[in-house]
Amino acid sequence: MEKKPIIVNSHDVICDTEYSIWVDNLKQSYRNAQANAVLKTNFEKLKWYWNVGGELVTRKAEERWGSGVVEQVSLDLQAEFPNSKGLSADNLWAMKRWYSFYAEKFRDEKLVRCVQELYTSDSQIYNDAIVRFPDSFGLVPWGHHLDIIRLSSTLPEAIFYIKRRYRKAGNVLYYNAI
Repeated sequence: MEKKPIIVNSHDVICDTEYSIWVDNLKQSYRNAQANAVLKTNFEKLKWYWNVGGELVTRKAEERWGSGVVEQVSLDLQAEFPNSKGLSADNLWAMKRWYSFYAEKFRDEKLVRCVQELYTSDSQIYNDAIVRFPDSFGLVPWGHHLDIIRLSSTLPEAIFYIKRRYRKAGNVLYYNAI
């Protein structure tokens, strides 16, 4: 049985085939916009997670402010953003592990030494020291990133899994399970 589109009539409108096709296209473009908004939100959140992990590493937060600093930062963030998810201490530790896993493999040892020599409280120095967020990481959900660093021991292995985590068919992005 063929499923016909449901069209709600209002006023004096001719709901012919051309109109139905046009409205179906509008609906599909709206669905695409919703999917793109989710992807953009995921990308920005992952980028923030990356930067938080980088801040914890490059600022040497535990050495500087004590062993409970990650838990305190979590409490401070949760107090400021009570309805936000992902601000737990466990998640902050995960951000640090995630960043550290790749930073150690992406960075040149000479760069790390130079940054350590320039160690200062200037925020810009810290931000320059953070390894840039790889845009392709924004296409993979956070939980998948955690699985990848847990299961991988080398950079090529992790990149292999990142590439396998998503595939594109037309304008639609599909995620693959591990």
